[in-house]
Amino acid sequence: MFWGVTLFHGNKYNQRLTKGVHITMAALEPVNNGAEGTPVSLYLEHRDIDFLLCTLNHNICVQMPLNLILSAGEEIGFWLQGSGTVHITGYEVPDVQSTNWITFQ
Repeated sequence: MFWGVTLFHGNKYNQRLTKGVHITMAALEPVNNGAEGTPVSLYLEHRDIDFLLCTLNHNICVQMPLNLILSAGEEIGFWLQGSGTVHITGYEVPDVQSTNWITFQ
């Protein structure tokens, strides 16, 4: 099932995930206000630590493929540094913890 969130400059998105999520893309929304040269950095906050996922720029790189799997129950936050709107997309995945794994001894 599809998963996505739109991040706006100055806003932070926080969520405790109810299902696992595989995040696959970050895309910078086009603008018509002359801010095309300004980089926008996408951060993930996880366990009170900020991680830089990518930096997008209209003149260089407007999309970045990601391969980030987050488990159900994790508390996450996304935020932007720089002016712009970023769309993060992916899909829901089964919780890895609920899968029956074979243990070898």
